Amino acid sequence: MLLLAIDTSTTAITVAVHDGSRTLAEATTLDARGHAEHLAPGITRVLAEAGAGPGDLTDIVCGLGPGPFTGLRVGVVTARTLALVTDARLHGLCSLDALAYQAGVDSELFNKLCDAGVVPGAAEPGPDLRKAVAPEVAADER
Repeated sequence: MLLLAIDTSTTAITVAVHDGSRTLAEATTLDARGHAEHLAPGITRVLAEAGAGPGDLTDIVCGLGPGPFTGLRVGVVTARTLALVTDARLHGLCSLDALAYQAGVDSELFNKLCDAGVVPGAAEPGPDLRKAVAPEVAADER
């Protein structure tokens, strides 16, 4: 397994490569308006540091926000394009779900808070955090 993670939902343009047990390489660039300029070079850099190429990727995970539309668009389009040309599986991950998972928040409670509108920016209930590893960004049947 070789996973490329992309997050452009904030001013930090972040990419990382993970082999299923550890992070092999990661890079972050802070630029509120430079997502398009920094994302591809960041991906190239972390793949090189990991000793891998795009064809080695098995999975691509893309952060889905909440965040500014322009940054999200750059990340999602880049992830989708890479997945199409490499045949890697494409997954999306809500930033709020990732934060809750990292903090050890109970998924049932977190989903109830999202449903109630208590979690800012959560317009819809999040997925069960036990399954938050990576729902698909876009399915071909849509």
